[in-house]
Amino acid sequence: MNTKNTNITEKTRTIEVVTAMVGEDLKAVTLENSLESFHNILGGSVDVIELCNDISVYINGDGMADGSRGNFIILNEKNIPESVIAGNAFFASRDEQGNITGLSDQQVELICDLFIDNKLMRLG
Repeated sequence: MNTKNTNITEKTRTIEVVTAMVGEDLKAVTLENSLESFHNILGGSVDVIELCNDISVYINGDGMADGSRGNFIILNEKNIPESVIAGNAFFASRDEQGNITGLSDQQVELICDLFIDNKLMRLG
């Protein structure tokens, strides 16, 4: 998994994402494709963790430092914790240039299947 800052380039006005809000179930929603919209959901800076199948999770890069509540843990294929996600997050895809794009129906289904429960996500 790679964590890095992301540049937001608006290619489409709205995108399909899956939100993982602290204390709530996963939810597929349509989101405005804008940095302001992403900041509103995440509550701060936008960082990205590349996962699998062209899926990335977008997080508040300051979530751990600013005291945000824990949200979920990402486990690797051996069930070893790789990342702790604090604060709200959302899942989206990225194109070849690194621009955020919406998820396909298959990607939405895969994200939901990767979660063991609301607290654990298993890759592989």
